[in-house]
Amino acid sequence: MLSILLYLILAIEITILLDFLLVLFGHHFKLRWYLLCALLLSILLCINGFFHEINWVALWIVLAITAFMGTFCLFIKYEAHCFKSFEDVDNGKRELYGGKRVLVVVPHQDDEINLLGGVFEEYLKYGSEIFPVYVITNGIAEPYRYAEAIALFKHIGVSEANIIFLGYGSLIHNDVDKIKLTKGTNEHPAYNEGQQYSRLNVVKDLMNVITDLCPDVIIGTDYDRHVDHHYVTALLDEAIGRALKQEETYKPLVLKGYAYRTTWESYPDYYKTNILSTKYLYNPVETFKWNERLRLPVAAHMMSRSLMGSEIFRQYAIFKSQGAVMRAIRYNSDKIVWERNTNSLLYDAEISVSSGDGTKLNDFMLYDKTDFHDIDTLPLEGAWCPLPDDVKKTAAIKLAKPSNVKYLVLYNNVDKKQLVRKISITFDGHEPKEYELQSDGFPTYIDVDMQNVSGFEIKILESTGEDAGLTEVEAFEKEKTNSFNYIKIVNQNNDFVYDYWINKKGKELFSLYSVGEAPSLLASAYTLNIDNTKCSAVIQEDKLNVACPKGERMKLTISSIGNKYSDTIVVYNPYLYQRIWNSCCQHLESIFYDLFIGDQHRKATTLSLLWKIRRLKNKK
Repeated sequence: MLSILLYLILAIEITILLDFLLVLFGHHFKLRWYLLCALLLSILLCINGFFHEINWVALWIVLAITAFMGTFCLFIKYEAHCFKSFEDVDNGKRELYGGKRVLVVVPHQDDEINLLGGVFEEYLKYGSEIFPVYVITNGIAEPYRYAEAIALFKHIGVSEANIIFLGYGSLIHNDVDKIKLTKGTNEHPAYNEGQQYSRLNVVKDLMNVITDLCPDVIIGTDYDRHVDHHYVTALLDEAIGRALKQEETYKPLVLKGYAYRTTWESYPDYYKTNILSTKYLYNPVETFKWNERLRLPVAAHMMSRSLMGSEIFRQYAIFKSQGAVMRAIRYNSDKIVWERNTNSLLYDAEISVSSGDGTKLNDFMLYDKTDFHDIDTLPLEGAWCPLPDDVKKTAAIKLAKPSNVKYLVLYNNVDKKQLVRKISITFDGHEPKEYELQSDGFPTYIDVDMQNVSGFEIKILESTGEDAGLTEVEAFEKEKTNSFNYIKIVNQNNDFVYDYWINKKGKELFSLYSVGEAPSLLASAYTLNIDNTKCSAVIQEDKLNVACPKGERMKLTISSIGNKYSDTIVVYNPYLYQRIWNSCCQHLESIFYDLFIGDQHRKATTLSLLWKIRRLKNKK
């Protein structure tokens, strides 16, 4: 009995370890390797029979397990091909995605797909240009990053000529100490080949890229749980701030999002009948409120009810060096970003303070620190912090020219335990007014509506903690508006809808996610169009009431009056056997994914063969 158990353990462990080696080299599930492993085990059992009596029970167990696993894996591959990608039926996002030059700045390859997977396709669909910029991509330390990044964008349809590698080393691997110069590859040199590695040079390179390309949209990763991400987001903000000061008329749309928080470390919830939207996940440094996020629709063809048969899975599989497909299960139906308004009047303002560094108040940076190697140290050096013995604690701001000021935005320090609680603001010729800042540390919007302002003074009245301070002060001439205008149909759980299986009753209510100037859902503001007369859709108050009989499918388009905004989805009411088949396939595929691809697979490989052998020897 012990020998049967030992052979069973050997079969399982060798299979797992072999697969783990394949994962490390960027390969995922090769059925022939498992069959070869089983064949070798069978041969070993037969050879063992020449010296001892052959254990036919153990041999048949190994062969039975192999046959079962082979059949199971072949079935998974078959069902993945059976599920088709969602159909791209919507053509109503031109104002959101059309005719733009888009600069995407990320630390590494695979961060771009976590940040904007499915959005690239939408930009290209509506005629925009994409320029990816990779900061931490040294060709000596990590040449594979070049090949994988180029392969992804070739697959998507972005020219290699548009891809920019800055060629700096990673902080997390201490490459800075080993690699003193930027370096690309023979086929694709770094942006500034052979440049000394320093913070200033990284900022200069990023600023030069921005001023050379003058993109309409700049999208970058924010303060994720990775030191390279900390470093890049701070330096990107610094570069944008310098560009805004240098080019007074240049006002790009700046969006910040997360690669880790909203995808890489998000919830593994892909396997649902209808794909879910991104859920809130706590982040140690949160600069923006979750309910102020902007939800970007993705290309429908990225998704399928089979993850392994989806386009997003194929794209994740390109990043073999990172084993990125193990995180594909965390992909959702929207991509999350926040806007940083670049129209502040203060980038060229003169600032004088009673103590501390007043330049921090108009440099566009919300966080900074000297040592980015320490992941747990909060980036508190990006704030104007008056000295503890400063009794005035004032910042006098003089505008470059008199202007109307509609509202101010004040950013508190990122440490929630060290915050400015109350301030006073004094405009020229006016009495000071007191304002309480957000107690949670998020940005505070203050309506002032002052005319012909030449300057104003901010005085800190109450604060908590020695490092309490303000990271940024912004003043805007016009009322706050959203730079985006579009609509997207959502279900009652607020999930974006693309290819939707309606409930078994065939009747369901939907709502509308409307952004900017797009009107809310009202019968007087929108018209509906469907391509199947057996189905129906009607706007009732602020809901969209949809009905679809069993086995019927329809395309539903909602358009604003004048057709400025629209969204098109597919609604289907499947038969019971289709629902059962989908549920079974998703369940089995999720088991396969956990065993051979996902994070659980990585954890299973820690059960080493040597450890078990040692335990058996100890028992003897």
